[in-house]
Amino acid sequence: MVDLNIFVSGLLDDLASIQTSVYPRRAYERAARKIALLPERLSSSTILPDVGKTATAVIREVLATGDSTTVAKAVAQSGRMPDVEQRRARRDGFMSLAVARLVLEDASLEGVGLADYRGDFQMHSQWSDGQRSIAEMALACADRGYSHMAVTDHTDGLAITRGLSTAGMSAQHRETDAINEATAGKFLVIKGIEANILADGTVDVPQASLKTRRPYCVPQLVLAAPHSKLDSDENQTSRLLRAVATPGVHILAHPSGRKFGKRDGLQVDWARVFAAAAAANVAIEIDGDPSRQDLPYALARQAFDAGCLIAIDSDAHDTDELVFAEIALAHARLAGIPASRVINTWSTKKLLSWLKR
Repeated sequence: MVDLNIFVSGLLDDLASIQTSVYPRRAYERAARKIALLPERLSSSTILPDVGKTATAVIREVLATGDSTTVAKAVAQSGRMPDVEQRRARRDGFMSLAVARLVLEDASLEGVGLADYRGDFQMHSQWSDGQRSIAEMALACADRGYSHMAVTDHTDGLAITRGLSTAGMSAQHRETDAINEATAGKFLVIKGIEANILADGTVDVPQASLKTRRPYCVPQLVLAAPHSKLDSDENQTSRLLRAVATPGVHILAHPSGRKFGKRDGLQVDWARVFAAAAAANVAIEIDGDPSRQDLPYALARQAFDAGCLIAIDSDAHDTDELVFAEIALAHARLAGIPASRVINTWSTKKLLSWLKR
């Protein structure tokens, strides 16, 4: 099946990449994202979002001819064809929301589905780089039928995200306790954190709080994720091996660091990393952010075959981004991963027991 939405999104990303000023580049990037997140496949009857005149023209050209002369001409005139071709090669394995939903609706495919999904374990609130309060995220998750969620704001080692210090974590945990008290057991917000995997494999969880067990400073769920050296040609297997061996880490999040059109991600011996994660009882994440989709289904299948548990998360920074979990679920379904191996399908009691391991 040709994913027409992701093809058009890629063409708009081509236009973004050749812009010489910030405003048009951002406009084309936003348009590309909107098309990737359309709930249905593009057709002549599709009601298009507000994406601008040129983007609309590109869409109409593709629907009429299968390609866009507007983009071809612009790229040729830019003199940046080699760069654009490189970006196009970095879009393999990505899918649109519309195609993800078709995958989830396909009864011929075996594996985890939306009906199995009980909770999302990567999302961000106003305590770091998210747009909503924890309470707003919790209400939106409950509306989607979840029984629990984890709020996983960044640590302060990632300054660009306004990450949490130990004092900030303490205050956030107190707020979370108040929310959980108000829900009276009907919904649970799990205290999480997204820690950075530094270049040497160190995970920047506030170790002082873990060692001293200071009240309100111990996250229940720890994601460890790489955020630096993602374009390096250096083999970084040892970096991820050290991360999954770190006591207290539960999930290896968006493990490759790939980005749609921008980077391939880390150079890693995945067989070794997956074997180590399985031995350490660390789950491997499929991140559903449309620009990440990390791990893609081929690598997710390899992780499953190695014996790994799988986490399927949205990486939402706003309530309307919780839908990104469906893209991650589609990758898991294409990988043939059964619900029993996905920690998001577990009961709250089973999950909490695993987190305390």
